[in-house]
Amino acid sequence: MEMAVDQALKLGFRELLLLGCTGGRGDHHLANLGLLEQIDQRGGYGILLDRTNEMRFLRPGSYQIENRPKYHYLGLIPLDATVTGVTLTGVRYPLDDFTLRRGSTRSISNEILPGNTAGITIRDGHVYLIRSQPEPIDPCEKEKMK
Repeated sequence: MEMAVDQALKLGFRELLLLGCTGGRGDHHLANLGLLEQIDQRGGYGILLDRTNEMRFLRPGSYQIENRPKYHYLGLIPLDATVTGVTLTGVRYPLDDFTLRRGSTRSISNEILPGNTAGITIRDGHVYLIRSQPEPIDPCEKEKMK
């Protein structure tokens, strides 16, 4: 997978969707998650997608996450020893200028509130954003997404 990502970036692609990367082996899953950071470091943007999860690497900054397609859960997994200035809005369990510590579960199993967009701000540190348990797509909603 790493060689495919490298080639895509060399060819000038900057938005990469990684599929078939999690398939039941923990070592493959974790190593392929690390590719999201490599893509970011090289000026790209990657999403790792499997049947039940959408995973992204986030660096310091502000993000607006629409719940389309709709996933039930949203979680942040800290990658650094501390991730500071974490603010979450538009979610069931908001945070305001919070410090996350690696290994903490304070930022998992959150939910985007109906009709909202999740706001995520990170002052310092890096996280994986993982959206889990997609809901079936209504055929009418599928047309709106085009």
